[in-house]
This record gives sequence, structure tokens and C-alpha cells, in this order.
Amino acid sequence: MKRNILRVIAFVLFGIAIYSGYKFFNEIKPYIEGEQTYQSVANQFAVTDTTTAGDEAAPPQIVTLSPEQIAAGVPPPTLIPTPSPEQLDLRRLNRLIRVDFPGLRSVNEENVGWIFSEGTNINYPLMMGADNYYYLRHLFDRTENKLGSIFVDSRNKPGFVDDTTVIYGHNMSDKSMFATLENYKKQEYFDQHPSIYILTPEKTLRVVLFAGYLAKPADITSLNFTFDSIAAKHTFVEDAKKRSTFVSPVTVGDEDQLVSFFTCAYDFYDARYILQGKVVTLWEAGN
Repeated sequence: MKRNILRVIAFVLFGIAIYSGYKFFNEIKPYIEGEQTYQSVANQFAVTDTTTAGDEAAPPQIVTLSPEQIAAGVPPPTLIPTPSPEQLDLRRLNRLIRVDFPGLRSVNEENVGWIFSEGTNINYPLMMGADNYYYLRHLFDRTENKLGSIFVDSRNKPGFVDDTTVIYGHNMSDKSMFATLENYKKQEYFDQHPSIYILTPEKTLRVVLFAGYLAKPADITSLNFTFDSIAAKHTFVEDAKKRSTFVSPVTVGDEDQLVSFFTCAYDFYDARYILQGKVVTLWEAGN
């Protein structure tokens, strides 16, 4: 009798183990599939080189002519101007990452760019759909998956031309998508990652960050796609800086365009972490 009871208990425990394993596998399966998809997309369409060394600007060489050369009418040499910090950063970025936008758009025509944060896992195609729901549950290749995509608010105008462009991404437990944005709660993380890059076929943008803070959805009364006035913009920026979990030296000018990155947070019910920066254009087609 005792042996039969032990067999029943063992059978029940075995069944529980099988069921738990099944549930666990179903839980992690979307993460595995989603990360495999995005890794494949990055490997196929975004060539990255994390070993690239910094590009230091060499000072222009001062070349003087001898009296004999001057007498002979030798023209003075033309000095090559020192590249600006933006030009140097663009050179460095172009060595770090190169994106095949025609290839991306052959897979999904709703691709509007690529988002890249150096030294982090943020290295994803950037989408923009007809609404703000589809890419919450669909990958870049339109596969249904809870990782979703990084995407621009559908109410923004295309081309990063609004006063504020809003970008969303999930905070996944495997640290994928926008999970690392919460690291900006620590000053040292901001110090190490003060910028996020957005690449498009028409523009290369560096978003220099000036604030990051926790908020409730009810606190977000306006996403400020367009500010009503310069005064409203000043108030918005100053409020963001006061609430920020880090201190940034970045100043925002009256004409500067902004980007707001949104993700979920778990500090309280329905929390959001919002990271904000101003746009520095490193390259634009036609200029």
C-alpha cells in the first residue's frame, strides 16, 4: 500500500515537472524566436564593427616655403581644415555600423530607419505603422511575437521633422528591446552612454540626452509633437530636467528638435520610463 502511494506521488510530481517545463518553454519561446529574428536582421542588414578605434583629428600641418621657393613663385600649400566634432563622429559611426535600407524595406516597407546605442543591446530596425498597436505585438518581419518592434508614434510626421518624435519599445525581462533604458536611472550609465543614434536613408542623427524620468501615463498630458510656443518648450524641457534621474550638461535651443523614448518600468503600477534628447544632425542628403 505504501509503495503504491509513493508511486502515485512520484507520478504526480513527474506530471507537474512536465507541465512546468512545458509552461516555461512556452514562456521563453517568444524571447528566443524574437531575438533570433533580430539577430538575423542585424547580421543581414546592419554591419557593425565594435572594435573600431576612435578617430582623433590630426592638426593641420604647417608647411612653410623656403625663400628660394617663394622667389621661384611656388604657390603656398592649401591647408586641409580640421574636421568638426560632428564630422569626426559621423566618420566613426560609419565605421561602426552600415545599414542596408533597400534590403530592409524589401522585407518590410514600413521600416523608417535603424536605432543604435553604442555599447548596448539597442541595435534594431525602426518601424512606423498605421497605428500604435501593430508593432507592440509584431516583429520587423511581421511575425506575431510579444517582443514587438521599436517603433515611431504613428501620429508623428515621417522623416523626423516634428518638434518631438516619439519612439516606443518594450522593456523585456531578457533585457532586449528598450529594457536598458531603465539603466539611465543611474548617473554613471548616462555618463557612459550619453547619446543614441538614429540612421535613415536621408539622415544620420545623434540624439544627445538631456533627461530621463519615471512617469505615470496620466502625467503625460501631451507628447508635444508640436509645441504651442517657445515658452511651452522651455517649460517642458525644464520640467524634464528637474525630474531627471541623471544630470546632463546638454542645453536645448529654441530651434532644436527632440526625441522621446518610451518604455515600461516596474517601480510602480503602470509606470513608464521616458528618456529625452535633442537631435544633432550629422548628415543629411543634399547638404
